[in-house]
Amino acid sequence: MALGGSVGRANRARRRLGVRCAAMDCPRNREAADLRGFERRAARPERHPSRRRRRTRAAPGARDRHADLERIGLRVGRRYAPGTPALTTPSRLAMRAPQKVMGMRGISHRPPSHFTTGSIGLTAALASVAVLAQPPLEGLSLETAIETLERAGLRVFYSSAVVQPTMRVLEQPTGRDARDWLRELLAPHGLTLAPGPRNSVLIVKAPTPTPVPAVPRAHDDPDPPARPPPIEEIVVAASRYELARPAVGEPFRLAGTDLEALPDLGDDSLRAVQRLPGAATNGFNARANVRGGEVGELLVRLDELRLYDPYHLADFQGIFSSIDPRIVSTMDVYTGGFPAAFGDRMSGVIDVSSLTPPTPRYHEIGVSFFNASGLSAGTFGDENGEWLASMRRSNLDLLYSSFSELPERPRYLDAFGKIAYRLSDSLRVTMNVLYSRDDVTLNDDLDVEESARSNHEDHYVWLRFEHTPSTSLSGSTLIARSTLSGNRIGSTAKPGVSTGRLVDRRHSVLHTVQSAWTWRPPSAQRWSAQFGATLGRARGRYEYRDAVAFDVLLADAEPAALERERDLTVAPDGAQRALYGAVRWQPTPKLALDVGTRWDRQTLDSEDFRSVGPRLGVRYRIGDRTSLVASRGRFEQTQAIHELQVSDGEQRYFPPQRSRHSVLGVEHELAGGIRLRFEAYEKDMSRLRPRFENLLQSQTLLPELKPDRVRISPDSARARGFEVLVQDGRAARLDWWASYSHARVSDRLHGTQVLRSWDQPHALSGGLGWETPLWNVSIAAIHRSGWPRTAILELDDGDVPRIVAGARNGERAGAFRTLDIRVTRAFPLRRGELSAFLELTNALDRDNECCVEYEVERDSLGEPELGLSPLGYLPRVPSLGVVWAF
Repeated sequence: MALGGSVGRANRARRRLGVRCAAMDCPRNREAADLRGFERRAARPERHPSRRRRRTRAAPGARDRHADLERIGLRVGRRYAPGTPALTTPSRLAMRAPQKVMGMRGISHRPPSHFTTGSIGLTAALASVAVLAQPPLEGLSLETAIETLERAGLRVFYSSAVVQPTMRVLEQPTGRDARDWLRELLAPHGLTLAPGPRNSVLIVKAPTPTPVPAVPRAHDDPDPPARPPPIEEIVVAASRYELARPAVGEPFRLAGTDLEALPDLGDDSLRAVQRLPGAATNGFNARANVRGGEVGELLVRLDELRLYDPYHLADFQGIFSSIDPRIVSTMDVYTGGFPAAFGDRMSGVIDVSSLTPPTPRYHEIGVSFFNASGLSAGTFGDENGEWLASMRRSNLDLLYSSFSELPERPRYLDAFGKIAYRLSDSLRVTMNVLYSRDDVTLNDDLDVEESARSNHEDHYVWLRFEHTPSTSLSGSTLIARSTLSGNRIGSTAKPGVSTGRLVDRRHSVLHTVQSAWTWRPPSAQRWSAQFGATLGRARGRYEYRDAVAFDVLLADAEPAALERERDLTVAPDGAQRALYGAVRWQPTPKLALDVGTRWDRQTLDSEDFRSVGPRLGVRYRIGDRTSLVASRGRFEQTQAIHELQVSDGEQRYFPPQRSRHSVLGVEHELAGGIRLRFEAYEKDMSRLRPRFENLLQSQTLLPELKPDRVRISPDSARARGFEVLVQDGRAARLDWWASYSHARVSDRLHGTQVLRSWDQPHALSGGLGWETPLWNVSIAAIHRSGWPRTAILELDDGDVPRIVAGARNGERAGAFRTLDIRVTRAFPLRRGELSAFLELTNALDRDNECCVEYEVERDSLGEPELGLSPLGYLPRVPSLGVVWAF
């Protein structure tokens, strides 16, 4: 079972379509540019390395074959070298709308049980379609014949310098299987096969016979040792995972199952993070708390550009991300101790690289209960240029129209476009556009609480220049404009709680110029340097009004009076600057170091904030299969221009928050391909800005208008824990993975340690996958401790009714459990492939505790009494859809 969410739709479809290899272009870090694994060059021989379009990953067993790979122009990525495993996920999330939203009783409309049963039967009934027969090979070009054999399931990697376009199949092969056929096809051209990673094969030149020496030797000279990997290819950082859209013909897996097979809620690429060790989530919000941090402490980048809160329905729990999983090639995820190239967030990094077209023309069309989408990609200009376009439109509004009489009409749309062209061997230019829009109208219950409307629109446009002025210097420069616009209306009227109203309009524009470089002199065999800078300017405007009349107050909560009226207009303006530098050094073959520092400065209005963050990463190889990893550093986070907490009454930006990370880990690979990973960590957080939470009802639509809103101003915070990950790295039909996390995170409030609301001492997750050429069945499960909550002691019925609560987070909800299932069936067509899938989220329909809904009522004597109604997270949610790849 693959770990993570979905970052792609039709990997297996592309494999059977004969696509040789999907490129995983991720140029955002020049010091890690070669870590993308095996590279198969584009059409012309001896092309510049940055023209390579098709890549995949090396497995641990490929270490002893580096010499063969380097001879044919392929480079082995050391993500899978001993002690440097990359955690990956197969690619595909099916969009499903939540049938039950916490606290929204009016929209809890579940499909009848026979619907799910009928959907499974419909999917199973399609199993009778046969696989298309293979065409004859004689007379085809050698490249076309190889693609044909790949459709039969053979994974092949080669360089265009070895397999020439003029080579043709001279006669029909007569071997027993596809591997024997390929060996026969290659022999007349002086080529042969070498073992590759994960049951793949490499096409190499056949060895030339060496003349027998005149004087017999007493013994053969030993083979020369394989050259050590370049320092840029060694992953030094701890707490690093890679979630990838699988390359066609070589799925990049946690345990052998493609990303597309993982059952999860929604077509959402960023939900993958929630299954990583150290992540805390409630299964509803697409954001995650990583190692005790808040949800806003993750840096999200797409093709090197920072994205600001990239979530749909961001004002209402952020249910889905705005990055279509089909455009994703890879996601590098750091859950701590990340390098100096990443800054201004203090918990983790999600670094996303967009897809490079896998073929000259490739298209996808998908429809599910919860979205309709399309993707088109291709190349032009003798493969010097490429383009990618994707659009996704939510079907949630149509679903609500069918199942609900209430006015919920959540709609969202996102689109991505990219066009790139190589002007010369030293310069490549790429233009990117990302657009997302939400048009949401929600209603909890017409009789009790109503409405919340939000129109949100984000535009990102950026131009990227990739430079290679010399063999020792490479880098990229980015020029961007980001526009963030939001419009909230509000208006909640709930007798016994509050009356409401809210207007929140905001608009921000950010201009950014950033550059990142890697320098490695020709004489430097054991070190390289990375450096970069960012210049930015931001302008914004906030208009905020409030009005709220409370019927009840919570003791010690933020609302201190029954009436409240606010009005605010601010227009922040400021600049942001950053510099970083790092040196990666390998003093011995077993020891690698990454030493760097980062300087950030932000000015907003009259505030001027500066911060310095030193970083250190260490990797030490104990043996061929075991490594020690460690990271230590200081990470600081400023408030972005759009993060001013105006709706909670804040009118100023706070100084940067600070976090110190310490990570120590061991990575080991067993002889059978099982990979083990253990990490212990500690995070000390200080200079924390205030945050606001709802003590009782955490999943409300308009949290700022509720009397249980509390202001939390910790002096400091600390997170400690350890994580264990076991994953099956073997390529097999049946695979699995499992992880366990133990953690404790608390705030220091007025000299007392208080658990954070997402503290979970124990978390266990795992998955199982089974795959055949046409079927894929995946099961994933999560079991974790319930999150802390605050008990209600009594209702003080004085002049002002007040709810008296117990110790903050003094109790704990019941354990959270969910079992998710996905079944996929592929149907080869004359043109392309059709995949049908059925998914069940929370298949056992477990009622996981969330929070409580409350109101003050009058009894028969007219005395006030507090009514509490427990709420749960998502019930069983089915999803059915199809994807046509051609």
